[in-house]
Amino acid sequence: MEVLVTALVIALSLLAQQPDPSEVQETAPLWGVLFHASGSADIRHGIETLNADSLTVFPQASYSGELVRAGAVASIDYATDTTGFSLQPVSAGVYLRWPGSPWIAAGISMGEVDPFHPGMNTPVREWKSCSIEDSTAVSLEAGGLLGFDGVFSQFGDSLSVYGVNSPWLGFGTVGWNKLTGSTSTSETVSGFLDLRKVSPWFLFAAENSKWTYLTEIRGLNAVRNRALTVEVVPRLYIGEDSSTVQMLGYLSGNNVSISGSLGILVDIENDSELSLSAGMEMLSRAGIAWSAEAELAKLDEFRARLEGVSRMSPAGFGGSLDLYEDSLRVTATALYSPVAGVSADLSVMSDLSTDSPDPGCFLRVFGARQNCTAAVIVEWKEGSTSLGLEVSAWLN
Repeated sequence: MEVLVTALVIALSLLAQQPDPSEVQETAPLWGVLFHASGSADIRHGIETLNADSLTVFPQASYSGELVRAGAVASIDYATDTTGFSLQPVSAGVYLRWPGSPWIAAGISMGEVDPFHPGMNTPVREWKSCSIEDSTAVSLEAGGLLGFDGVFSQFGDSLSVYGVNSPWLGFGTVGWNKLTGSTSTSETVSGFLDLRKVSPWFLFAAENSKWTYLTEIRGLNAVRNRALTVEVVPRLYIGEDSSTVQMLGYLSGNNVSISGSLGILVDIENDSELSLSAGMEMLSRAGIAWSAEAELAKLDEFRARLEGVSRMSPAGFGGSLDLYEDSLRVTATALYSPVAGVSADLSVMSDLSTDSPDPGCFLRVFGARQNCTAAVIVEWKEGSTSLGLEVSAWLN
């Protein structure tokens, strides 16, 4: 508890003594320290249960020049159950750019490069989804020749990442990406064509000998006037295990604050199972931000959500309804911000069921000033009441 109290004192001191940003002049090389501490307590057993969950300092330094870019980050963790500290590197890297070339660079890094495999609407491989035995990477980048660009990264002996993208050729572009690991391999070819009024997009993907094909046509405007634009997007997905046809509609306001979507999906290989989805966002003249979404999966599972929030100054209010099959959950929210950089929100929720109402309450008070933030969180639900504290500060 003493450690957490000390962290709070340091943060409050920084909030009071931080200089004005206009007086701070950045010079190369840059260095700084990110400070973060968190703690929690079980209020049912008294405030004396308050303990520091984490206390971490991240010293970091970087240099960025015309030909060289370098940086390093480390972490110093205080073990709350002991009296010792542990120091370990987080990331480090050096990158060199060939002088006089449009784009030729090489570098070596540890923990800086995270494999990512792009797709068309969603990634084929998201960040942090690849298991990397060795985070040390050797990277090469090249570009400028006729507008083409390419990247290559090698992570020890466990993973290789390749990518080549074509320039804008006046009628479209295409890209090739490949990720080869010790246990899996994925490869994609994606791009689009510009046919003036419409743009066909396509994606060929292969992963561990399984292939998929996805294509959609964008730019088909069913309605276009001064008030609204409605775009229709047909989509076809073909895979070894399933194939689907989807029709999407997107609505956007040209001089009103409204947007929406409507989707119809048919699973061709599973008895033409039908799924429906819809969503809408709107800002009313009264200043209330409305959002609604609904989904009927396979004409069986139904879920919907309706939310409205009015953010007036210094106070606001809002609420939401969540419906899932035969369960309806209601949430009421109050907002308050007395001064800039300080805000509080209180939410009370419950199911409209006399058998299992499952009530709950959530309170968060947040403050930020320049390079420092602090938050106090209280959460109550049946059987438990918890208190959380978080403090972060950036010193340079």
